[in-house]
Parts: sequence; C-alpha cells; structure tokens
Amino acid sequence: MFWDFSEPVARSLASQRAQYATGGLLLLISFCFQIAAALASSNTLAPLPQWLHTWPCLVSLVLVCTAILSYFGCLAIDRLTIKKVLHLHKKGLKEQGDLEKSSCGKTP
Repeated sequence: MFWDFSEPVARSLASQRAQYATGGLLLLISFCFQIAAALASSNTLAPLPQWLHTWPCLVSLVLVCTAILSYFGCLAIDRLTIKKVLHLHKKGLKEQGDLEKSSCGKTP
C-alpha cells in the first residue's frame, strides 16, 4: 500500500474540491433566482435589451455566462487549494527533517 504524499492525488482532490464548491455555489444561486422569480410580478416585463426577448438568446447568454464564471471560479479555488496543500506538505517535510536531526544527536 502507498501511504506517502502523492502530488497527482493531491491535485486531483484539490480539483474535485473546487468543482464541488463551484457546483454548490451554482445551486445556491439558482435557488435564489427561483425564489426571486416566484416573488416577481408576472405582469411586469423585465427591462431587457431587444435581442434578449427571445428565449434561445436569453438561455444561451445565461449558459455562456455561467460556464465562464464557473470555469474561472473553479480554476481559482483549485489553484488556491493546491498552493496551500503543497505549502503544508513542504512545511511538514521541514518539520520532519528537523525532528530527525534533533533525534539523531541523542543517544538512548
């Protein structure tokens, strides 16, 4: 079995964490939009540009904006997470080396 640190596994887990965090945020935003739609007046039209009055244009715009924002959000969370993980790993290796150096000088 392999019990040591593996950078590919750490990167994979950081990526998975970023995807879960981004997905959870998207679910929260969509729920808020559903609540807002339920509370909004159905008689008053939203002041949208003329080219957004057809549903394919509106849906396409929302999908493209969501994809772009979620991609960059996921990328940012992934980079921050892997940076923290690698820093903690290097710190742990340094502390482990310091412990080994201090224990090598002592005789039982």
